[in-house]
Order: sequence, then structure tokens, then C-alpha cells
Amino acid sequence: MIDLRIGNPEIFFEMLSGISDSMESSLISGMPYHKEKPISIIINQIKELHKKYHPNLLTPNSQIVVGSGAGQLISAFFSLNSKTFVQSPFWFRVPVLSKKHNSNTEYKTMSEGINLITYPSNPDGKIELSGINTWYDCVYLWPWYFSDKKQYNDALQKLTNTKKIATIFTLSKMTGHCGTRFGWAIVEDKETENKINEYMEIESGGLGYDTQVKAATIIESVLEKEHWQKQLLKINQKLNQRKKEFYYFTNKNNWFYEAKPGMFAWITVQSNNATKEFERKGILGTCGSICGGTKQQIRLNLAVNDDTWERVLKLLS
Repeated sequence: MIDLRIGNPEIFFEMLSGISDSMESSLISGMPYHKEKPISIIINQIKELHKKYHPNLLTPNSQIVVGSGAGQLISAFFSLNSKTFVQSPFWFRVPVLSKKHNSNTEYKTMSEGINLITYPSNPDGKIELSGINTWYDCVYLWPWYFSDKKQYNDALQKLTNTKKIATIFTLSKMTGHCGTRFGWAIVEDKETENKINEYMEIESGGLGYDTQVKAATIIESVLEKEHWQKQLLKINQKLNQRKKEFYYFTNKNNWFYEAKPGMFAWITVQSNNATKEFERKGILGTCGSICGGTKQQIRLNLAVNDDTWERVLKLLS
């Protein structure tokens, strides 16, 4: 049986086979669509990654699915489920993705439905688990986003001991590789795995070979190179210091802020419009209501470069 359904331009691969060996691996390897399950190299690297940072999260039944960032996997959540419940706060694109797939979404947690929960939650810091029919957005479940090891281990243990459908991760928040557009999910049942893979094939023809190989290379570096471990520790220290500095300034202005896991600070002001209050100081942020909070809240990125951070402190002071 010869499959002529898919527009895979194999003639290009054939015609380019005469190029030099030094170029062949980099130029030809990523040409075909990759429609099947994730390639073995990325599955193996992801498993090693979770063994290091999320011991016992993977079970004998766990399967790995991949997508173009966490966003495509969250999009799959709405595509696969017509009636959904999303716990606030949430990623600001969630309502758009829900509308795209005509999903009937309520923004509260309901154990009877199919839930999407950001874990751990920000801004309230709750480590809240549904325990049934739930996908978890775990993009910040890495030790460098937590104030101490105990806080991280407690969050991890609670998630590990909770029944779940899928847990979603992404390189953009793990290492800052946003442009790689690589996310993955640990899925606990075969039916959901098959449905997500089918969605990825329909949505984007699967995830490209090049993207998966690059992601595997990044993860391998994080696991094996001491330089990465040192830098991730420095990032943790810097984020914790910035959270302390924000706490000082918010107290000074009679705002409410408490440091929580993640790269964002959620600040609650006394006025009815936090974004305008910060705009007057020269600082732009995301209105809390866009992420399921209130207009009295503003979400500010703590993971900016040092120069930008110094300017922020100067404006606040």
C-alpha cells in the first residue's frame, strides 16, 4: 500500500542527498513531518528529567505526549472536552482557547467535571488539588521557582499522591527557551494519550523532528552539565531576592503582596484599577481580571533582566 495522502515532499530529501556529510544531518533531518508519537530520544530525556526533579511523578502507566508549547496542550484540553471547569487564576489565553473550541467553560473547580488547574496556584499560593478528572498546568513546578526545598517538596508530594489525567510542562518556563516552542504532558490513560496525539496531528501535522531533537539537547544539558545547575540556582536566588524587594515596596505603599511560587508577582492595591495605578508610576503589567483575578490586582513579571529590574525599583522608590 502506497500512501499518497500526505503532502510530504520526499523529492526534496532525495535531491538534497548529495550535499556534504557535514551539512546533511542539520539540513535534512528536520525536513519530513513527524506525525507519529514523540521520537524516542525526547521521551527518554523527559523521563530522566522527571526522575531528577519530580521523583515518583511518573508511573508505569504514564505516557508522554508533546506539543508546540504548553499552549497547544491546553488547547487540546478544550478540544477534547466539551464541558470544562477552570480554576482561577489561569493563563490569560485560556478563555480564548475555550472559545476557539466552543467549550462550555465555567471558571471554578468542580469535581464532577473535567478540570484544568494551575498548580501551584498564583497569586494565592494554594496547592489545591481536585483529585479527579483533572489536567494540571504545572509549568512552574520546578525548584527554582520556590522559596525553599520544603515548600517545593510539599507541593510535589501532594501532586504525586493525587489522581490526575495529565500534567503539563514547557521549556519556556523550565529553561526560558520560549522560541523552541516545546511542551509536553504526562498522561495517565491510553485513551487520552491517543486523543491528544490525534489532535496534534490534525492541528499542526504533529510536532517537528527538529523541535524535538533541540528540546532533547536542551534537557540533556540541564541534566548533565554543572553549569546549568549553577545558573538555575542563581535564578532561584535572584527571584527570591526580587520577591523580598517587592514585598518591601508593596508594604510601603499599603498594597498587598505575598511571595508565591512562580515568576510573577500578584499585587493587590486599594484602588479599583491596579494597572492604571502602576501605569502612573511608569510600569506596565497584566490586569488580574484577565487571568481570573480582579481589577484590583496586577500581575508583574519578576524574571526580567537586571537592567529592567533596577529601573523598576527606581520607579517604585
